[in-house]
Amino acid sequence: MSHFFFQAEIRESWLNDMSMILDENIDANNSAQAEAAIKKHEAISAEILARVCQFHFFLYSVLKFPYGMNNI
Repeated sequence: MSHFFFQAEIRESWLNDMSMILDENIDANNSAQAEAAIKKHEAISAEILARVCQFHFFLYSVLKFPYGMNNI
């Protein structure tokens, strides 16, 4: 189970870091900077959404097979 908690801490830290970036105000002096900042936010949002399924599968696996798949 300690591996689970280690992985959970990594994922939580990553989500916190990405949330802080998304919470930042977009400071732009021109349209190119604004567009770059928006694309950055869109990319982070897409990555978070893509990982949600991975996070859920990991959690399901740990809860369903707490001692690993090899111990079935």
